[in-house]
Amino acid sequence: MDKRLKSYRDEHTVQLFEKDKVSFKPEMIGQRYCMGCMKSYVATSQQCPFCGFPADSTVENGNFIIPGTVINEQYLIGKSLDYDGYTVIYIAKDCLTGQRVMVTEYLPSFLAYRRSEDGIVAPFSDAKSNDYEIGISGFIEDAISVSSMKCNEIFRILDIFEENGTAYIVTEYIEGVSLEEYLEGNMCLTYQDSIGVIRQLLDTLGYIHEIGMQGFGLAPRNIYLNNAGGIKLLNRSFGKSSLAECYRYNDGIADDGYAPEEMYGNLKRIDERADVYGLAAVILRMLTGATPVNSLERRIKLETTGKDPIRQQLNLLKDMLKGQINALANALNIDAEDRTANVSDFAEEFLYCESVKLKKVTIKSGGAPKSIVFMKALALLSLVFMLSTVAISIIGNQNTELVNFKSYSVPIDDVCVPNVVSKNLTDVQKSLDKLGLNIVIAYKKQSNSINADTVVSQFPDVGSLVPYGSSIELVLSAGSRKESVGDFTGFGVDSARLILETCGFKVTTREESNSLYARGVVFYQSVASGELLDAGSEITLTVSNGNESVATSQEIYIPNIVGKKYDEVLETMRQGAMFLAISGFTYDSAVGDGVVTYQYPNAGESGHAGEIINVKVNKTQNKTVVPNVMYLYVDDAKAMLEANGLEVDVKYNSSSAVAAGAVIDQSVSGGESVDSGEKITLTVSSFYSTDVPNVENMAYYEAREVLRKSGFSCSIDGYTATISEDAVVETQNIKPNTSVEAGTNIILTLKESK
Repeated sequence: MDKRLKSYRDEHTVQLFEKDKVSFKPEMIGQRYCMGCMKSYVATSQQCPFCGFPADSTVENGNFIIPGTVINEQYLIGKSLDYDGYTVIYIAKDCLTGQRVMVTEYLPSFLAYRRSEDGIVAPFSDAKSNDYEIGISGFIEDAISVSSMKCNEIFRILDIFEENGTAYIVTEYIEGVSLEEYLEGNMCLTYQDSIGVIRQLLDTLGYIHEIGMQGFGLAPRNIYLNNAGGIKLLNRSFGKSSLAECYRYNDGIADDGYAPEEMYGNLKRIDERADVYGLAAVILRMLTGATPVNSLERRIKLETTGKDPIRQQLNLLKDMLKGQINALANALNIDAEDRTANVSDFAEEFLYCESVKLKKVTIKSGGAPKSIVFMKALALLSLVFMLSTVAISIIGNQNTELVNFKSYSVPIDDVCVPNVVSKNLTDVQKSLDKLGLNIVIAYKKQSNSINADTVVSQFPDVGSLVPYGSSIELVLSAGSRKESVGDFTGFGVDSARLILETCGFKVTTREESNSLYARGVVFYQSVASGELLDAGSEITLTVSNGNESVATSQEIYIPNIVGKKYDEVLETMRQGAMFLAISGFTYDSAVGDGVVTYQYPNAGESGHAGEIINVKVNKTQNKTVVPNVMYLYVDDAKAMLEANGLEVDVKYNSSSAVAAGAVIDQSVSGGESVDSGEKITLTVSSFYSTDVPNVENMAYYEAREVLRKSGFSCSIDGYTATISEDAVVETQNIKPNTSVEAGTNIILTLKESK
C-alpha cells in the first residue's frame, strides 16, 4: 500500500515503458498516446488529431493522478473523466493488452488527499484514518462482489488492486456518452424516445436486486449510452455503505436530486426503495429537462409549507397518462415506507398504468438526518430574513421617493418570467405583453391530449429574471390530427415503419410465413389503406418470416423488371427464387399505374437465390390531403409531406416571431386536397437581423417600448432602483441604425430631463 507512485511520462515516445517490462509493438516506437482519448499518433504533433487534446496538457486538479503516469506497472493513466467527491474516474490504456479502459480511484474528498511530494493518497488526520481504511475495505469487497455479476448492462470489472495508499477498480471502456452529457443543457426527451432506456434500466435494476445488491446510486452521470443504443451502468457506490455506517457523510455518498433522504444519513436503512427513488428521479429528469429537487430541501419545504416541489415538477408531464404520473409520484415519496416497495412493482405500475392511484401520505417529521435538515433550514431562514430586510428597505425608499419626487418603482433589467405552461397562446400574449415581454414560437408538436395552441413548455423557466423586452420561447401543442393510412403491402418492414412513425402512428409487428414475400417484407396491415386515423393510433404490420424452401447458394442473374407491372412480376420473380420489396413510389402521369420505375440491384448483376430486389412503383395522379405543418421543425415537416406522396421545396425568410428552423408558411394550406406528387413550398424561419432604432433623448418609458416592438430587450446602466417619469435616454451602447440580431439587449444610460 505504500508503494511510491512512479511517473513514467515521456514527451515524445512510448519507449520508456520497456524498463518496466511493459511490451509494445515495434510500430509504436516514435508515437505518443493521447492523454484525452488514449489513441496513438506521431510524436511530432502538438495535439491529438482524433480529439484535439493538447500533447503538453497538465493535470487539471492537483489531487488527481498526473496524465502519463503508469500504475500497477500496467495501466497508463490519461485525463480524469469525472469526480463526484468520492471516486475519480480516468481514461486509461492497458499496456499489456492495448485496450482502452476506465480506472476508478478511491479518493473521498472528506477523508483524504494526494500528497504532492510522492503522489500517495493519505488521510487528513489520524482521526480519519480508521474511517478511510474501512472505506477502502468496503470499496474492494463490493467490487469483488460485482465482478462476478453476469449482466451486459453493467460495466465489466477487469482488475482490482491496491497501490499508492488507496485502491483501484479497472472496468471496460465503451464508446458512448453518459446520460448526463446526453441531456446537457436542460434537454428533455419524449416518452417514446426514452422508453427504450427506461425498460433497460428497469430490467437491469431488477437483476441487481435479485442478486442481493441495494443502494446502487442511480444518477444520469452513472448511466452510459453506447453507440449501439444500449445502456451501461457504472457502479459508483463501492464501499459507501460500509463507510456511511460509521460516518454520516454527504459529499460523494449521494447524488443530489437522485438520492432519497436516507442516502444522506446512516445507510443501514437502505433497501430497494432507495433505488426505486433514484430510478424515478432519473426518469423525471429525462422527461422534464430539470434535475429533481434535493430530497433534503424537499423535506424542509414539505414541513414548512406543506408543498412538495417534486409534485410541481410532475405537473409538467402533460403528455403522459395519469396512471404513469401517479406511478412516478408513488416512487418518489419522500418517506421510504410510503414509497413503491420494489423495482418490480414500479415497473408494473409505470408500464401498465391504467389503474394506478396516487398514494395518500402523511408527512412525518424527522425523516432526514437532524443536523443536515437543521443547517438547511437555518440557511433558508437566513435567506428569507435577508430578503425580507431588503424588501422592507426598498419599500421604505419607494415611499420616500413617491412623496418627494413623483417617481415610481420599476424592475430594472429584471422582469420576472411567469408560468404560462398549459395556457392558451392568446391569453399568454396578453399577459406577457403587459409585462413587457415578447413571444417567440419555438415549434409545435402533435398531441392528442393537449388542445391546439396550448403552451407545452417555455424558456426561460418560471421565476427567471430577464431584461425588459426579452422574448419568451414557447413550445405549443399542434393538437390532434387525422392521417390517411397508406398501402404498405410489399414494403420492407423498416421502410414501412419509418413512414408510419413519421406520420405519427405507433407501429407493432408480427411475423408469419408467406411463400410470396421475402423475409422482412410486409404482406398485411391491420388498418386498410386510405383509412383516416388519429395520429398516435396503433397499426400492426404482418411481416413474412421467409421461405425456407429457397436454396440461397444458387447463383442467379437479376432480370430487368423496370417498365413492367409490379403485380405481374411479383409471382414471376418468386418462381425464379427472387423477391421484391417496395422502397417508395413515383408519381408520373406518363407512366402507367403500378409500373416498376426503379430497381436495385440493377438488371444483369449476379446474385443468389432468395435475393431481395428493392423497387419503386409508379402511381397515377391521385388525390392526397396536405397535412398542416405550420411551426413544425423543417425536417419533420418535410418527412410528413413526403410520407403523403408530396414533393417539398424549402426557402428561408427571417422572422422575429418564430425560432429559426420552424415552418412559418406553406404554399398549400393544411387540409386541402391536391394531386399526389405535387410540390409544396415551405417557408422556414431564419435568423432575424434588424436595425437598432435611435432612442437617444427619448423618454425612457417610450424608448423601451420602441425597442421592444423592434425586437430588442433593454437594460439600464448605472441607475437607481427607481426611475423618474422624466428620465430620458442619454446614450445607447449600440449605435442607431446598426444591423444586429433580433433579441439583442440594448444597454441604456439615463439622465433626468430639465
